[in-house]
Amino acid sequence: MPFPFTSLHRCKIARIAGRSPGAASGVRSPDDPCKPRDARRRARPFTRGLLVLAALLLLGAKRAQVAQPSPSPSGPRERVLRGEVVENACFVIGGRRGPAHQHCALTCALAGESLGILDDESKLLFVVVQDLTSGPQQNPLLPWIAHKVEVRGVTLERGGVNAVFVRQVRPLSQPGSKKR
Repeated sequence: MPFPFTSLHRCKIARIAGRSPGAASGVRSPDDPCKPRDARRRARPFTRGLLVLAALLLLGAKRAQVAQPSPSPSGPRERVLRGEVVENACFVIGGRRGPAHQHCALTCALAGESLGILDDESKLLFVVVQDLTSGPQQNPLLPWIAHKVEVRGVTLERGGVNAVFVRQVRPLSQPGSKKR
């Protein structure tokens, strides 16, 4: 039984009625889907050849096009981010964050792992990038691990990675408080 919401093909309707689909006109068209199987099989190699030729032409045309430059990464811009300070490796690998993960994140950050801010608005992780040409510096987000902060700085995106050069940090929750 056919699917209840589809119409029957005209060949099946003709067979149910007990007559041949081409019998009404007496002549079958060359593209009649109700042709005998051997006639359809003889047409298959030609059809396959046309499909292969069309595919090759499309591929050739695609390669012949001048390569368009990929969209440039977003340039640096001043921005305000509000969100939670996280340790990047633990967050990316296991989604670990918050007060329950604060001690581990602090230990990792003191060992050299980088910190980032998980933006509340865009839900994107912004990695803190520092200019270390003048020597090592403490990460400006270190006192605020697992806390909500407002960061003012310059953001940019390269290779799918969002980064922020921190200029100013303002706490939205106090260190030592359990409130998120």
